[in-house]
Amino acid sequence: MRGGGKLWLNEDDTRTYLTQENSGFGRVATPQGTAWVHQRNFAQLWPRRLACWYMDLGNAGWLNGKDIWDNIEPMRRFYQQHVGEPAKWAPEVALIVDEVSPCYTKCTRDLHSPLVYQMRSQFFRLGAPFRIHLLSDLVEGRVPPAKVCFFANCFRLDAKQRAAVRKATRGRTAVWFYGGGFLSDDASEANMSDVIGMALARANPLPGKVTPQQAEGRLADGLAEPFGTDVRLEPRWVVSEPGVEVLGRYADAGIAAAAKRTPDGLRVYIGALHCPAKLLRNVLKDAGVHVYSDSDDVVLTDGRFLCITATTAGPKRIEFPHKCDVLGALDGKRLGQGVEHLDVEMQLGEARMYLLK
Repeated sequence: MRGGGKLWLNEDDTRTYLTQENSGFGRVATPQGTAWVHQRNFAQLWPRRLACWYMDLGNAGWLNGKDIWDNIEPMRRFYQQHVGEPAKWAPEVALIVDEVSPCYTKCTRDLHSPLVYQMRSQFFRLGAPFRIHLLSDLVEGRVPPAKVCFFANCFRLDAKQRAAVRKATRGRTAVWFYGGGFLSDDASEANMSDVIGMALARANPLPGKVTPQQAEGRLADGLAEPFGTDVRLEPRWVVSEPGVEVLGRYADAGIAAAAKRTPDGLRVYIGALHCPAKLLRNVLKDAGVHVYSDSDDVVLTDGRFLCITATTAGPKRIEFPHKCDVLGALDGKRLGQGVEHLDVEMQLGEARMYLLK
């Protein structure tokens, strides 16, 4: 939206603890949980300088709590005090999605739900901020340079799109998911190999579960559990390029995920429809992207404002790209001076907001 010169106005219709237990998706059961949801929603808005209103969908008193507004007020005050500062939202990671390619696939949740919709949870657990762009924006030159580009559902690429992708990823890391580039004026594995940067071959249909190939210091390091889905992949492709770094294999030992270092940069293919944030985070580190958290928690930051939301309870370490002073974003309390990291104990769902100076 910002790339197109538009302001996103978010309607925060969180189902607070004041809603009925059967009020639907996303209901928060406690006052504390409600406060954390509003805080982490604010953290999505602020680095991008987006707008927000709070909405009671059923006009049933969802927001009729003084504690709710006492929690929102410091965020409103922070917004008003700092809104004149220019936004510096410039993540080093770009996620490219295509709104046209799905028209060339079977209309089924088995493909698009895990590959695009459910994968959002893993992108947000990278431990580093990322930005989302349409493929059409990349083709028109509206995507700022990124150290890493993920291509999620770019199944069909014409000659102009392929040229734009090559230009945008030259000297950078490009990660392709299942089926990337398969379609052009025709459908072929050669189309995929051309855009992904390594040879792929058609294999017999099989479920898309992938067993990681762990090796210390390699891109699959730390991956213990199989990933992907049980959905039968048809078509299914395996990497046939010799000498690649194998990241995972299908049940028949075919290479499902691999990486190759090319003169144009690192190229990664992940043939699964879903994969863990840990694998993607390994790729970021290899590309020199600063990772603030390695614990699958949600980090949103523009380099000055930072919010971390705990996806699990326990100790967390936030690593900074340089020594800095750390203050509470809403109360100004000094929490660290000239520090390279911050250790905090957090509860599940808790959000904490900081200013880094």
